[in-house]
Amino acid sequence: MRVLLLNILLCLSAFMVPAMAQQEQKGQKALAEYRSFQRDFFAKQLNLTADQREKFCPLYEEMQNRLDKLAQETFTAGKALENDKDATEAELEAFARKSFEQRKLEGEIEMEYYEKFKTILTPKQLSRIKLTERNQREYLRKYVRDRNHAGKQKK
Repeated sequence: MRVLLLNILLCLSAFMVPAMAQQEQKGQKALAEYRSFQRDFFAKQLNLTADQREKFCPLYEEMQNRLDKLAQETFTAGKALENDKDATEAELEAFARKSFEQRKLEGEIEMEYYEKFKTILTPKQLSRIKLTERNQREYLRKYVRDRNHAGKQKK
């Protein structure tokens, strides 16, 4: 019985590992496509020269990666506490504090990169970064909404 169970687990893992690797590849491909879209969007919206684009985009992506990591850490900590029925009040309070401080930390990261962006962009371009981020989010929301709407009409 134990051998049968072990064989079943081995067979399942033989199918799961490639599937997980394939899912990881899809995720990496989607991220690469998104980053390419984002570089093009920012270049157009901010009217970047080729030299500015070459310098700005990697820095902006680096900033986004740091912000994403911070958000993921907060999310993971929250999920762990959500599933921990024995979490103490001190642990819950520490998480609450961390989640409230997240915006402050995001601001500190953004200000660090603002100083770097200042050496690449004109004041007009700098002033349009937040507007470009909002425009990008709105564009993507509309894209997803339209795609979902089109998919529902096909059914």
